Amino acid sequence: MAKEVNPFLSSILITDTTGFEPYVKENNPKFYQSQLRKAKSYAKKIKK
Repeated sequence: MAKEVNPFLSSILITDTTGFEPYVKENNPKFYQSQLRKAKSYAKKIKK
């Protein structure tokens, strides 16, 4: 079906069929938010 819609895009489409989902916490947006909160709280402590 994808080849019928757009042959070029279907030729470059890459699918991972392994079924494994590696856990990398740096890819999680919550990780960045927590690091940002830590940096802000540290900056506040330094200013005092």
